[in-house]
Amino acid sequence: DNYTFSGCTKLKNIILPEFILYIGDDVFRECKSLKRINIPDNVIEIGDRIFYECNQLETIKIPNGIKSIPSGMFIKCHNLMQVEMSNNIKKIGSYAFSRCTALEKVELYDEVETIGAFAFEQCTKLSSVNLSAKLNSLGESAFAYCNNLKEISIPEGIAVINKNTFIGCVSLANVMFPKTLTTISQSAFRNTALTTLTIPSSVTKVGSKVFYGCSKLKTVVFEDSKITTLNSEMFRDCKEL
Repeated sequence: DNYTFSGCTKLKNIILPEFILYIGDDVFRECKSLKRINIPDNVIEIGDRIFYECNQLETIKIPNGIKSIPSGMFIKCHNLMQVEMSNNIKKIGSYAFSRCTALEKVELYDEVETIGAFAFEQCTKLSSVNLSAKLNSLGESAFAYCNNLKEISIPEGIAVINKNTFIGCVSLANVMFPKTLTTISQSAFRNTALTTLTIPSSVTKVGSKVFYGCSKLKTVVFEDSKITTLNSEMFRDCKEL
């Protein structure tokens, strides 16, 4: 059921029985002392926010039967450093790892098709992300304010980079765009450390404030551009241009 152990602030370890198939919403929410838990291999579905604000949780393994990391699963798990995900995961839900400030690396296997809005927002130590080759949807603010993220390669198949996707990634110096990209939305790369940009010819729409405050940006190349309008404040405060 939902909220089964929610608010059990002294609970440190738990071993779930092997017959468990489903874990409901918010089951371990705000179990602020929880450090160790096994999720049995038989589990095929996990509810939303089950580890919300489990501040002491450091590592966890997701069983092979799980195909989606649910919304808010690890939100505010400030000490979470390692998540072992199976290659069956197809979706990372919205806010799934939001504010996991100790998380340094994320390995997304090739089956991941969707990363939801705010999924890795404010993961301030995250320095490396390997995006799946099958990824076709990258949500609003998915990597917003990931202060330590230095480069990102956006895979072929992505058509839209949504609003605020990488806003405030102050160390982000290198971005590789796919040839399938058509739209870069408002403030997507605002206040990043980009130095050079090559915007592919497939891009037809660029939103306002997309590169606002990219103070290190020196070179922008539009490849056979089909863009007809440069929107408001697109390169505002790019002091090296």
